[in-house]
Amino acid sequence: MKKRGVTILAIGDRKDYDSHRKFNKERHFFIDNGFDYASCNYKDVESGRFPKVQTKKVMIFLFFPFYHWDKYIEHRHYKGVYGNLKFFKKFRKFNG
Repeated sequence: MKKRGVTILAIGDRKDYDSHRKFNKERHFFIDNGFDYASCNYKDVESGRFPKVQTKKVMIFLFFPFYHWDKYIEHRHYKGVYGNLKFFKKFRKFNG
């Protein structure tokens, strides 16, 4: 079997059924075309847990962080203005 040179790493939440979960369902297309494939969620990333990667190169696909967004930015009782500076700063804090 030919050694693969690139891993596709998809990072997203299961709550993102429209993009991340569909992307994961189609992983066989990447594997069939010579890529390794791995997936994890943002909670794993924040905890320093990543899937094992056997290649030297990794292509990372980032999907929307729904759980973080719903818990810290636009939570159930949020009364602010969507998209204002405070909103931006909270999201930027997530990005480091």
